Amino acid sequence: MSVCPYCNTVIPEIFYAPKEDALYACSTCFNIILLHQEEGVSLAQVPKNGRDIRQTAPEGSIGHAVLNALPQAMEKLPILPELSQRVLRVVNDPNSGMEELAAEIRGEPVLALAVMKLANSAVYGGLHEVKELEAACARLGMKTVANTVQAVVNKNLFKSEDPRLHAYLRKLWRHSVVTAHCAYELAHITAEPQAEVLFLAGLIHDIGKMLLLEIVTGDYAEIIQHLRKTPGVLREIMHNFHGLLGVHAVQAWGLPAKFRTLVYYHHNAAQCPIEDWLMMVHTLCFANLVTVAEGYGVDEEQEVFLVSHPSARFIGLADIKIANLRVTLEDKLEALLNVVGAAE
Repeated sequence: MSVCPYCNTVIPEIFYAPKEDALYACSTCFNIILLHQEEGVSLAQVPKNGRDIRQTAPEGSIGHAVLNALPQAMEKLPILPELSQRVLRVVNDPNSGMEELAAEIRGEPVLALAVMKLANSAVYGGLHEVKELEAACARLGMKTVANTVQAVVNKNLFKSEDPRLHAYLRKLWRHSVVTAHCAYELAHITAEPQAEVLFLAGLIHDIGKMLLLEIVTGDYAEIIQHLRKTPGVLREIMHNFHGLLGVHAVQAWGLPAKFRTLVYYHHNAAQCPIEDWLMMVHTLCFANLVTVAEGYGVDEEQEVFLVSHPSARFIGLADIKIANLRVTLEDKLEALLNVVGAAE
């Protein structure tokens, strides 16, 4: 039995990843914990450079009010589509192929139409129009079909009944799709075998912002409502808390442990304490930066220095490779964004 090093709450064994380190989000104190495997024993530790979130968000602060509202906001968190996880399992199963993937989407007209539309787009289209799902899947390839399905089925994660959020959520959805596609392309450059994991991680890397928006626009503490009138403070809260809240969301969905790590460190890859996943974390971090540099950011425009960024050096990307990546994105993005409903 292990307990949270911050508040001594018992950590359920279900969250321990077998034979590998993992992150865990404590439901009592909300802190992020490293579950370290050492000689077959799981040890709960404070992550490298970790600090008690309650020190950053002391009682009476906006941050403290946000954390207190988190459990209630989690109840309204959109459910990750079951099909999303089924598609991930099919792609990761060496015994599965295109037939199994096509079977997952054959009964979903919206998904089938999206795959057909992409297969007949200018980027992927051949000499003749394809009119059958199997032919469309064969033209695109298993990974591209899987990515398209993931993007379409997860779009509903970025919707709200509050009309004040519609414009922002549309930008957030576009940013997420582009980040996912960029991470996938980077995975091929670096020969990362789990490219489909990076694509889904790109789609959900900012899901913590959805939780924060629910908290800010909901009927919670009066001090939180102050954020609606102070965009600068809201951006600061978004920046400081969305990674942490994202881990709570991913954990609630029951996604594999690696997604908790990817979501939490997508802005601070160098701080990731799990060495085996450093390449993937740096890849997602850099994909997020490239997405902003390409004009698909969410907040105000910011200057991005790609070549000199630590993640570019870690991955081993020189200026020529970065330039080629950006050209590749321009060639393929328009078709993908149109298919998933994220175009301007």
